[in-house]
Amino acid sequence: MKQFFGALLGSIVGLFLLLALLIGLAIGAASSSDEAAITLSDKTVVHIELSGTLNEQPDEVDQFLATVLDEAPALSLYELLEVIRRASESKGKVTVLWLELGAVDASWAALTELRAALADAQKSGLKVVATSKGYDPKSYYLASVAKKIYLAPAGSVILNGLSASPLYFKGALDKLGVKAHLVRGSDNAFKSAGEPFIADRMSEANKMQYTQLLGELWSEIETSVRASRTGISDSMWTQVLNKEPLVTAERALALGLVDALEYPDQFNLEDWGGSEDGLISASDFASLAKEETGSGVIAVVFAEGDIVDGSDANAVADNDFTETVKDLLERSDVKGVVLRINSPGGSALASDEIHRGVIRLTEAFPVVVSMGGAAASGGYYMAAPANEIWAQPTTITGSIGVFGLLFSGEDLLNDKLGIRSQPVATHPFANFPSLDRSPSDQELALVQLSVDRTYARFKEVVVKGRKLEASVVDSIARGRVYTGFRAKELGLVDALGGMQDAMASCAKLAKLKEYRVELFPKNDEPWKQVLRDFGVSLRSASLGMQLEAQLEQVRAKIQTLGGIQARETLIL
Repeated sequence: MKQFFGALLGSIVGLFLLLALLIGLAIGAASSSDEAAITLSDKTVVHIELSGTLNEQPDEVDQFLATVLDEAPALSLYELLEVIRRASESKGKVTVLWLELGAVDASWAALTELRAALADAQKSGLKVVATSKGYDPKSYYLASVAKKIYLAPAGSVILNGLSASPLYFKGALDKLGVKAHLVRGSDNAFKSAGEPFIADRMSEANKMQYTQLLGELWSEIETSVRASRTGISDSMWTQVLNKEPLVTAERALALGLVDALEYPDQFNLEDWGGSEDGLISASDFASLAKEETGSGVIAVVFAEGDIVDGSDANAVADNDFTETVKDLLERSDVKGVVLRINSPGGSALASDEIHRGVIRLTEAFPVVVSMGGAAASGGYYMAAPANEIWAQPTTITGSIGVFGLLFSGEDLLNDKLGIRSQPVATHPFANFPSLDRSPSDQELALVQLSVDRTYARFKEVVVKGRKLEASVVDSIARGRVYTGFRAKELGLVDALGGMQDAMASCAKLAKLKEYRVELFPKNDEPWKQVLRDFGVSLRSASLGMQLEAQLEQVRAKIQTLGGIQARETLIL
């Protein structure tokens, strides 16, 4: 009876949400039909509002909800790059790109890619103007490319460099009575993903790694900003970074960090080279894009998130990737693939399965990898077989290494909770691993053997895919991470650039002069995903089953911390 009423209530909730969505769609369609057609006028100003999380790829669910709510959808990095490119090719219609910045949650590599696109737009004749109530290091890095930078009179500019502050959990685990057992590849001193569970502080190898990485990232950021904002002297720049990182509006204007202090109602689009009548949002401008022509298709496959086994819409899952590969191989019009990777790695087995999928793609057509914020460990594993690898100077990559992580809670169970197990087994290793005891030396030796085999396999993948000597790969592996700039010097990356550079290169390899772009993986009907996000199952409306499924997801997430991993976790 309890399950019956739970199912009945779930069904009612599901029908209510579905009805609400349908009504929203009807209202959105009606309101959009009443609007005048969007057109471009002379001296068009494209208004790009950028704050919050910047996703790599278009989110069909967000777009669906925006349609239902009659709101402008948030644009992804891919869409913003397309807006900037099309504005540059508008034959003089678009004259200004207005960049309104808030707190931007994006990787340094994504910002580098956007910044480069804006710089190219200015070279083509467009004017880029940046405005904000206040700039932090990321938003200022992006804004610094603009011809004019505006700041609110009560605002500030924060320039305080880069830092890394990973959290270490050993002390907390000790208090709980839980032990972590980390097994790394035999020479993986730089493989730091499991370190916080076995130590109270950063190892010397990891500290050296972080120091070099942060230094190289900051060098790229600083060089770009200083090249654009030439008014500030070397001595004053150093003064700001070391003694006054919180720069007031008046001080920022005096130093040449910004060009004007104005409120939004004081902005004059005509002074920028545009017109008030020509103002258009980036999302509206994107909607004007004409369908691309060309007999061939360049497929852009996004691989974003942790690498996991099975299927997971919010991760890089090997089963899902295999399905995408199958779909691509069945398409006669696909002539090349750009694999966009933004992943710190994850499951070693899933990474190998995905690697196999990339090899299958290279046997059919050119495959070019475009690295985002991170393509490290398992993220690099899957990239290795590609015909070309592109990265940003600020990409985090490498981390060619493997680790296994096991947890035991004998002190927690036995001493604190009074729980003891009495195992009975047919063979010596039948009870391994076990939560209520630490692994024996013999058991740890077995894990070490498996980790070393996986590490050797990883290095073989890099040797074959990158056509490097085994001794070279051995020297640059060991779990060490690199910036994209350094990775290019080491031969792990072919060229520096972004998605559009990778697409152009892929088209050249495929001998395509004109081509269409399609994005993968394809999402199922967005409205179904919305219902799932609200916790309504289309297969069963039982609230009890939904709770059980959610608990299963939590359990599976915890389990991903264990097992053999090709993963890098850097907190910048």
